[in-house]
Amino acid sequence: MRAKTILNVIGVDHDPADLLATAELAQRSELHLNAIVISCVPPPPIGDLVGQTYSTYAFAWEEENTRVSKRAAELRELLSQRGLKGDVQPIYCLNEHVDEEVASRAIYSDITLIGGVMLKDGYLLKRVLDGALFASPAPVILATETGRVNLSPKTVLVAWNSAVEAGSAVRLSLDILAEAESVHVVLVDPTAKSYAMGEEPGADVAAFLSRHGVKVTVETLAGGGHDPAVVLQRHAADIGAELIVMGAYGHSRLRERLFGGTTQTMLSQIGTPVLMAH
Repeated sequence: MRAKTILNVIGVDHDPADLLATAELAQRSELHLNAIVISCVPPPPIGDLVGQTYSTYAFAWEEENTRVSKRAAELRELLSQRGLKGDVQPIYCLNEHVDEEVASRAIYSDITLIGGVMLKDGYLLKRVLDGALFASPAPVILATETGRVNLSPKTVLVAWNSAVEAGSAVRLSLDILAEAESVHVVLVDPTAKSYAMGEEPGADVAAFLSRHGVKVTVETLAGGGHDPAVVLQRHAADIGAELIVMGAYGHSRLRERLFGGTTQTMLSQIGTPVLMAH
């Protein structure tokens, strides 16, 4: 099924570059754009003067809610001025509800696109990704800093490790892969075990993709002690890939956030746009 709807999430104080880039992509690709402008706050404080404290908090809540709504209206007008179309909705919520708010929109979208501005907002980004990746069936695309994304790439790199997450990413990108001129299934330091990748790592997924009409080649790379994300981004640049397809958070989110991991490294350095799924 080809994508019809794309979701973009921006912060209330973010530069509109992410929204404009996504709107232009949506227009080129004949997609409907759903965008949300979000602001979030901690829960109300609890003190000795509970009534007074809550009254102050409630007043601040109303002010911020109005500001977010005003920002959404400004962005709708900006799109109109640029001849671009899209729905822009305001969201103001508690910090712990950001993932729920994002997920409630992502489940009705085919793709959630995370732009370069959002990628720099670590505080909001992890909450947005929790909703888009873990609480919705749609894949997430991470754009470059300039917002460059091509949904009809000629060359695609598929990062393969036989994990469920990688399998989900491949299945959710089958339309893109089938239309590409060249798909490189890349394995970094694979372990040839029958219960994991088989005696010939990458052969099974290559056969699966070939049955779907994908023009696929398998490549095995040595990591050389580098994080696989670095190796993948470098190789994507070498082969001229316009998109990387990979699974996200093969380990627990807590473990990756505390100690790092391929997903975390990839989030920090997007040279080639990345389609992720969990």
